[in-house]
Amino acid sequence: VKELLPDYALHFWLEREHQAGKNLSHYPWDTPLQDRLAWAQKEGFQIAGTYLSFSVDDQWGALRRLKSTMVFAANKGMYIPREYVFVDEESDGQKKHRQELLKLQAAIAEEKFTALIVAMSTSLFPTMSATVAFIQDGGDQYELRFLTTDGLIDTATSHQWQKLASILTSIDDINLAMKGEQPSKS
Repeated sequence: VKELLPDYALHFWLEREHQAGKNLSHYPWDTPLQDRLAWAQKEGFQIAGTYLSFSVDDQWGALRRLKSTMVFAANKGMYIPREYVFVDEESDGQKKHRQELLKLQAAIAEEKFTALIVAMSTSLFPTMSATVAFIQDGGDQYELRFLTTDGLIDTATSHQWQKLASILTSIDDINLAMKGEQPSKS
């Protein structure tokens, strides 16, 4: 399933654009990434990436989250090419082998896209404080816009984002302290 998800992502995005009445007759289907990126920019789309981790036990859930992400991207005027769909498979509920997350981080560092969309704030890391640190580091260095499909996070609204990051990190710290774990140092 993991290998098929980037192709499904493209299908979901194209389907949503078609439903919105967009003329996709000139979409460069089987062309190199650079040609598709040039097409998307010419059409006025912002280039984005996405990250998804899923359990083998919940493949349908992964497909639903991916579709939600791609529809969200289309509604926001963003294009996510299949090369920028990063998917890690969890085993036993653990996010152990996260090679795609490392590829995502490299793509961010190389400024391959200007927005990162995930289904929920804990899609990248199990704690909110780790996610906040990741967003702040990426956003500060690379002008990366970070969004969640549930609308909870959109760093384009920086004032609201800073307040939300502070609140969510505090809640995360309280939860960790209740479990007897060390809170973040943010």
